[in-house]
Amino acid sequence: MPALNFFGRAWLVATDDLPVPMMCLMLVHTVWCTVILFVYERAHQGLESRCAAGKTAMAWLFGTFACFFASMCVEGLILRQSLKGTILQPATRRHVNTLLYVHFSITIADVFFTVLGTLLDYHVGNSCYVRNHVHTAIVVVIVGNYFIIACNFLGVALIFSVFAHLPSEEKWNRLFSILGCCLCMPTSRERERDNQGTLSQIATCFGEVFQGADLVPSDIAAGLALLALQHRGILEGEPMGRNVTEGRGGG
Repeated sequence: MPALNFFGRAWLVATDDLPVPMMCLMLVHTVWCTVILFVYERAHQGLESRCAAGKTAMAWLFGTFACFFASMCVEGLILRQSLKGTILQPATRRHVNTLLYVHFSITIADVFFTVLGTLLDYHVGNSCYVRNHVHTAIVVVIVGNYFIIACNFLGVALIFSVFAHLPSEEKWNRLFSILGCCLCMPTSRERERDNQGTLSQIATCFGEVFQGADLVPSDIAAGLALLALQHRGILEGEPMGRNVTEGRGGG
C-alpha cells in the first residue's frame, strides 16, 4: 500500500510487492543473456564473410543481448528500491515508478528487436551460415524472445486494474461477479445483481469496509492471513502473544 500509480491509473500491486517478480525476471534474463551470448559466438564463427545480411543479423543479435542485459540491470535497481522501507513507508520507494517507465521502454525495444529479427531471418534464412545448427539456434532465440515478451505482457495483464475508476462498492461487486463466473456459480437473468446472493453480500461488506482505503489485493490477503492466525490461536486457547495459563496466574 498504496497502490502503484503507473500511466495515470492505480494497479493491483504496490511498490513493496515487486521484489519477487523482479527477482524472477532477473533470473530469466540472466539465463537468456547467457544463451544469446553463446548463440552470438557460434553464429559469428559460422557466418560467411561476404554476406552483408548476415552481418546485419549479428548486429541484431547483439542489440537483443543489450536490451535484455539493460532489462536485467533495471530490474536489479527496481528490486533494490522496492525493498526499501516498510509497508507504511511508500516514500522510500519513490524512484520505483521512474524505473518502471525505463523498464517499459526497454520492453518496447525488445519487441522491436524481436520483430526485426523475425524479418531478418525470413530474408536471410540459412544462406549466410556455414553450419545449419547456427540458423536453428537463432530461430530458438527469436522464439524465446517472443515467449519472454508474452510472459511480461501476461504479468502486466494480471495486475491491470480494470475497475480502478469505479466506486468502492461497485468495484467489489464486479470483482465478485467475475469470481462467481470463475466458480461456475449460477447467475440471474436480470441485469441488476441479486443483492441477496452470497457473493453480492460479501462484495457489499468489502465495499463498505474498504471504502476510501488505498489497498491492493496483497494487503487484504496479508490481513486475512493474520486474522486467520489470530483466530486459530483463540480456538486453540492460546491468544497470540500471550499464554492463557500465564494470564490466569498473573490475575
